[in-house]
Amino acid sequence: NKRTAYKKQKVSNAPNDKKVDTRAQKVMQWQDEEISSEEDNNNSPSNSDDDETSENEESAEDKRRRLAKQYLGQMAEVEDGEESDNDEQGLSTRLKTSRMRAKGEHFEDHSSSLAQIDLPACSRREYSGHKGSVTSIAVTKDESAVYSGSKDNSVIRWDIETGAKVVLREKWNPKENPSGQNSSSGEILAVAVTHDDRFVVSAGRDNVIRVFDSRMRYAEVKALTGHRDTVTSLAFRMDSYTLFSGSLDRCLKHWDLNDMAYIETLFGHQDGVYSVDCWTKEKPLSASSDRTVRLWKVAEETHLVFRGHKSSIDNAQYLTDNSFVSAGQDGSLHLWKDGQKVPVRSVVAAHGYQGTSVSSAAAAAAA
Repeated sequence: NKRTAYKKQKVSNAPNDKKVDTRAQKVMQWQDEEISSEEDNNNSPSNSDDDETSENEESAEDKRRRLAKQYLGQMAEVEDGEESDNDEQGLSTRLKTSRMRAKGEHFEDHSSSLAQIDLPACSRREYSGHKGSVTSIAVTKDESAVYSGSKDNSVIRWDIETGAKVVLREKWNPKENPSGQNSSSGEILAVAVTHDDRFVVSAGRDNVIRVFDSRMRYAEVKALTGHRDTVTSLAFRMDSYTLFSGSLDRCLKHWDLNDMAYIETLFGHQDGVYSVDCWTKEKPLSASSDRTVRLWKVAEETHLVFRGHKSSIDNAQYLTDNSFVSAGQDGSLHLWKDGQKVPVRSVVAAHGYQGTSVSSAAAAAAA
């Protein structure tokens, strides 16, 4: 008699029913959260008492170790040419830098090199094609292309090296538009591009967010509607298809381009929203003419309110997931940290004298 050995398999008792996310089916009234200077550090991972390990888990562990050794070997090859005493230190530094870059926490000092640049001697390139003022631009993650939006209603993709252009949306043509309308009704005020350069989105005075396939001409994939006033700003969450939009209707809207779907509306601002930004976490940042910057905690359905400017705030940009900079029409720049009620650092007359508005903080955020 032959005996047949059977492998024991773990049986999962978890139910098969999936939870249905109902946030997209309702409009939430967000509540202000009191800003605390302390962080909740109770998010420690739980330990399992199960000592059994399946063959699949062992195989995955072996694979993880193999890939780690392979990566370390590649890093060691990069360090070739340096003294052996410094190999371990150099490898450790590179690993730390790679980890911090993945978290969006890596900083490099470029001030010295920038100070030595002779701007008049620098070469520059000009790309012409718009018939109206250019209102917004977005650069791809690999810095190979730039997208521009204009008051002539057009959206154009430019190859940075060659200058070749692809028109995604044509400029306004009075012959193709009904009577009673003019070009101002379709002015483009915001442009954004996904991390993989697949989708480009534009928005403006017609209250509509238009999604384009960047690989094709005149390829409008979807028109996202819902805002009741001019859409002023667009921002993708880093390395995702999660999109946030800000509007003069005092609202932010949350979209998912995986399904080309509306998710939710974020309420709280008392006046028009002029700037939206997002980093690695699902915590959009917005600036408004109500003189506040708001950091939205989407998962907790709350948000933090930061006050410090004396007039309308035109721009707010993340530096890291826990710090950001804001700029306003009072001429001041403020550096903030999540959890602190007052700015960490302030520059009152950032451009020479108080009263000169600062309309963009993107350069400061990138520095």
